Amino acid sequence: MRSVWIKRLCGLLNYSKQIRFSLLLVVLILLSIFPGGILLADGEEGVRPAPASLTANVIKKVFPNGLTLLIKPTHDHELVSVNLYARMGTLYEAPDQIGISALMQRCLLYGGTTSREPHIIYRGLEKLGAHWNASSGADIGNVWMTVTTPGLYHALDFYFDLILHPQFAEWDVEIGKKESIERLKGIDDHPSNTVFILFSQGFYGEHPYGKLTIGNEETIASLTREDLVAWHEKIYIPNNMVFTVVGNVDPVEVTAEFEKVFGRMKKGRLPRRTRKKSPALKEDKLLYQPREVEGAYLILGYPAPNCLQKDAPVMEVLNNILGASGMGNRLYSELRDKRGLAYAIGSSYQQMVGPSLVNAFMITAPENFQVAREGIVAEFKRFCEEPVSTIELENTKKWLKGTYVMAQETTAAQGRLLGVYELLGYGYDYPDQYFSLIDAVTPEDIQRVAKKYFHHYVLAVLAPEGTIEE
Repeated sequence: MRSVWIKRLCGLLNYSKQIRFSLLLVVLILLSIFPGGILLADGEEGVRPAPASLTANVIKKVFPNGLTLLIKPTHDHELVSVNLYARMGTLYEAPDQIGISALMQRCLLYGGTTSREPHIIYRGLEKLGAHWNASSGADIGNVWMTVTTPGLYHALDFYFDLILHPQFAEWDVEIGKKESIERLKGIDDHPSNTVFILFSQGFYGEHPYGKLTIGNEETIASLTREDLVAWHEKIYIPNNMVFTVVGNVDPVEVTAEFEKVFGRMKKGRLPRRTRKKSPALKEDKLLYQPREVEGAYLILGYPAPNCLQKDAPVMEVLNNILGASGMGNRLYSELRDKRGLAYAIGSSYQQMVGPSLVNAFMITAPENFQVAREGIVAEFKRFCEEPVSTIELENTKKWLKGTYVMAQETTAAQGRLLGVYELLGYGYDYPDQYFSLIDAVTPEDIQRVAKKYFHHYVLAVLAPEGTIEE
């Protein structure tokens, strides 16, 4: 998760990952349609220099009960972004309750609180011009709000009420369950979702990352109001919460407001991660699902360092050289431009708290499947066999650092980064370390990491029946 876009926070079966994956597919298609895309000419154009510090003015307050509050005052506009991050998701859920975090977050938003009906909250926040939402991924969840400075403290009253006192009304829980089941039925409508699910289930096996974060029909149907109340009590404890406030605020006043609301809460036992491991890859694995689609959809992936391992920045650089940085990457140049094998192609490094992966995605003609497969594998193995060039490495570093800075232009984005990094254990000041970590990557590092991880792969294929030889 080093480069956060937050490349986390998609898992195959992290439902949010599937959505992000579909968006990635759209981007890849657009890149194939519009020559010139977003590639920086000679690695220079459009790249912004790294600021002296992204976190120097952040104020950190850890309350005696373990709650962490990060405040970053900015005074260039009147918007304030408030974020809460907490450990939750399939990584922490029991097998028979997969999806409970996603349902809890949905019902927290729409079911009202013990003292306010839903319409009272909606009208109150809308009058203040606030925007708010909640979500859960495979290993982290979020409740956020954006509002203007004059309405901040009034909006915080509603925001805190949603977080601390959701009523989980029976009627709304049932609506939420029906909505989740309907979403499940629609996931398979797009081939990219289907092949991504096939790949993740093959790669992760029984590990929770191989499950949809919204659950399955059986687990969703079995969840009750009592289950949500009990899960909320386990998750929303002060030592499992990191709040960020970014915007035109007085840090003393903000701290006092949080102290008043959360100061007397008691610590709890942090949620425990699953002990299940993803299956060891002792040989290459091919998963083929016949379907009447135009073309063949391929995802081929290898294990990779997780978000907290020291080799994560190295794999991030490798991934961008491979297929994640515009149209100058190796997959695009070799397999699409030179050989004409791909309708769309790219790569993604899924940095998770637990077992992680790097994969290549491709849409090709079914008759080109075998040569496309060999071409993708060859590009992965190339990192093992020869060091990357100095020019290629430096251009990739400029790309990564430039896009990293541009991704933090809003108060909401800054709050997300601070909160996620702090909760996961990097420390909120990780953005200031990011540039030096990327700059420190050498060709030898990339070759070493490639040799360590690129042994056996999982390949998922969605293509018309009879067109793929297994």
